[in-house]
Amino acid sequence: MTTIPRPNKEALIKVIDIYRDAMRPFLVHHLRQAPGKRVEDAIKQALRDNQANQFEQNLRNGRSVEESIDINDFPELVRVHWRDVFSNRFPGDRVMQNRLYEIKSIRDEASHPEASDIDEEKTRAHIYMVADVLGKIGRTGEKEEVEKIREELFASPQQEADLQPEQPKATQGVFGEISTPRTHELRPWREVIRPNEDVTEGRFRQAEFAASLQRVYDGRARDTEYGNPVSFFNRTYITPGMRALLVNTFQRLNGSGGDPVIQTKTGFGGGKTHSLIALYHLVRHPISSSTRRPAATPTPAGKSGAS
Repeated sequence: MTTIPRPNKEALIKVIDIYRDAMRPFLVHHLRQAPGKRVEDAIKQALRDNQANQFEQNLRNGRSVEESIDINDFPELVRVHWRDVFSNRFPGDRVMQNRLYEIKSIRDEASHPEASDIDEEKTRAHIYMVADVLGKIGRTGEKEEVEKIREELFASPQQEADLQPEQPKATQGVFGEISTPRTHELRPWREVIRPNEDVTEGRFRQAEFAASLQRVYDGRARDTEYGNPVSFFNRTYITPGMRALLVNTFQRLNGSGGDPVIQTKTGFGGGKTHSLIALYHLVRHPISSSTRRPAATPTPAGKSGAS
């Protein structure tokens, strides 16, 4: 019987095992801090009946508390004990909960006995997610180990041959043929657009970048990049669409034209709230807003404006 090679699945299984062994002591360590509970009780409280029964059975079989929890249990442990334990460890980062559920699904997919291998791009994304979670829990050694698996998986000669066509495609441009670069010739995005220092130095707080017009209006966002008009415009790239929106609005307010109704044509995440916050600051703080430094290139805090 011929064995069909499944390198992506095999790599994911290795990555998931590394993740499991790193998460177990991390979760148990923090659950020991749950107020008024033994760690065993805190775990059983979070799990469904069948999971709790399996946990107790593992303990009776002589396994340690860490060995008695598995990947299926991780999301529930964090979700149930988010407020009393893990919200302090991951302030403002509820995305962490979702990622644990996604990694559980990844494990299920990788363990499924199908003949076909997992899609390459999906495998890349899965491994990146696991590495990101390992970094967030402070397991840098395991994170580097996972990243090495990813690099070796996609740097092999066979993978490169599968990824690249024999000859790069060429398209006809205004000034002649334009060759499409091969994947390995593309520079990493981190080198093309360097992230802000708060990202590279690990000081990024996701909650500060969740735009909320209401929070800006009532002052609750005062200490964030969105709430301070000077910081907001220093880190916002004014796109042509956003500029048109601002000009149109002020023309209408000044009685010198401008459309009475403006329909934005952006989808989710297209910059509608960002544009409304820009309008609010310009109307409420015109002097502070005028002190912004010109932004030569877009920064991670900026979003595309309405168009």
